[in-house]
Amino acid sequence: MRRVVERIAAILRASVGRTDRLYLLAVFLAAIGALRIMGTYGVYNGTWDEPAHLACGMELVQLGEYTYEPQHPPLARIAVALGPYLDGIRGFSPKPRSMWVEGQYMLYFGGSYFRTLSLARMGVLPFFLLGAGLIWWWGRRLFDGPTALVAVLLYTLTPAVLAHAGVATTDMAVTATMLAALIAWVAWLEKPSLDRGALLGVAAGLALMTKFSAVVFLPVCGVAILGLRWLVERRAWGHVLGIGRIGWWSLGVALLVGFVVCWAAYGFSLGPLVTPRAGESGALAGIATLPIFPLSEMVHGIRAVVEHNAAGHPSYLFGRLSQWGWWYYFPIAFAFKTPIAFLALTGIGVVLLVKRTLKERDWVVAVPPVCAAVVLLVSLTANINIGIRHILIVYPLLAFVAAYGAVSWLRSGHTVRRLAVTGLLLWSIEASVAAHPDYLPYFNELAGSRPERIIISGDLDWGQDLHRLGAAVAVREVDEVAVAYFGSAIPAMHIAARVRTLEAHQRATGWIAVSMWRLAYDDTEVPPHDGYAWLREFQPEARVGRSILLYHVPDSASGR
Repeated sequence: MRRVVERIAAILRASVGRTDRLYLLAVFLAAIGALRIMGTYGVYNGTWDEPAHLACGMELVQLGEYTYEPQHPPLARIAVALGPYLDGIRGFSPKPRSMWVEGQYMLYFGGSYFRTLSLARMGVLPFFLLGAGLIWWWGRRLFDGPTALVAVLLYTLTPAVLAHAGVATTDMAVTATMLAALIAWVAWLEKPSLDRGALLGVAAGLALMTKFSAVVFLPVCGVAILGLRWLVERRAWGHVLGIGRIGWWSLGVALLVGFVVCWAAYGFSLGPLVTPRAGESGALAGIATLPIFPLSEMVHGIRAVVEHNAAGHPSYLFGRLSQWGWWYYFPIAFAFKTPIAFLALTGIGVVLLVKRTLKERDWVVAVPPVCAAVVLLVSLTANINIGIRHILIVYPLLAFVAAYGAVSWLRSGHTVRRLAVTGLLLWSIEASVAAHPDYLPYFNELAGSRPERIIISGDLDWGQDLHRLGAAVAVREVDEVAVAYFGSAIPAMHIAARVRTLEAHQRATGWIAVSMWRLAYDDTEVPPHDGYAWLREFQPEARVGRSILLYHVPDSASGR
């Protein structure tokens, strides 16, 4: 083991300045990550949100309209729909009212189910690669080549990143584009110029057009970076904001370019800012209803997100249900969904970066951990607690921190530190390899053998294992199965046996399959939402994937 550590340290010392060789290694790591992601395409059926994103993107690509749902901007959805569209898949005509029906139609009746789904998922892969490229480029700029390489390694090993880079949704897209926007903001602050202003506008516009969480995260991170600079440099605010005439001009360019990028994503459409309501009058109200405003869809989308957050969403934590979640949900999710080795390396990196920042007065190197901390702090206010994916940006940010800690200790002359970091890096690799292909329901060792006691919806069960259930039923030669499924896939299309829906509070016998989320929350209107709790009296025959329990209830247990 000591020879391994010494060899790694020697390679790191020798590789300083050999960016060409390290670049090839970074490309290799990103390619391996992409292959691992693609290896999951045929394992999971469509998760809950994927048909809807496909339908909304196809509506814009095929018809030039964007009417199904404004709560998400179009960029990631266009990327998801482009592959199926080029393969000849088209939406239903005449267009149905539901994006769910439209998405299911394209997946099940447009062509081969897994081919269409894989093409949709491939639309997210460029964002994963963009993230890896940004980590490599900025890691070299912040630190050096070896640190950037380790950061790319940790990024491409993280199960949450691999999971959401492998499904046709918006979370990986906003993660990569928001990272680009933060890097562009730092570059602009360091040296304001017209070209950097334009780049900032493009990056921020792309982030805003992938998911509206960027509307919150980008400004607060931007302000936090300004505060960090002021705190570290210990100079007056006038110096921090004293960007000069060229700086103000370039900031104007950033705003203009960002506006054009956002408007272009909606096809330069015009629309009303508000929907006319009976009884409303007044000149301003009348003008707001006229279809003359650019980015009206964005206004409606942000309003829908605010309303959704105010209304909350059913969520689960430590055996309890809540409509409005818990302030500590995301820190708990992060603690249990992140590999322990990544957490340990991040802790080392934070301590070392704080020391370096205070000693060298270098505010830029502290940007990644500060932004990650700000995202976690903002997430405490969220009422929608349905998955670590909503703060996925913390992983590439903390990859810099963890990599800095790892390389610093490997370069030290302390044998114990070298051994510890080598062990943590090997543990990271082992944990990621062992998780394949189930990156989505991954929990670290702290969660134990029953992570469903901690978090379920979105992080353990997102409807991804229905196709696996079909295989499990076929192996057992089951003729009929009662299903309580959480997801947007169609059970009868994935299960060869006769399928009947198991309603809440309906006791049954024979073969029964129930999703983990349905077991915790039966989706009825009346609490306590325990319509399938009676199944806990029985021992499941099998756990299908990570999210479905398969039971065989004997006739003697019918209670009749």
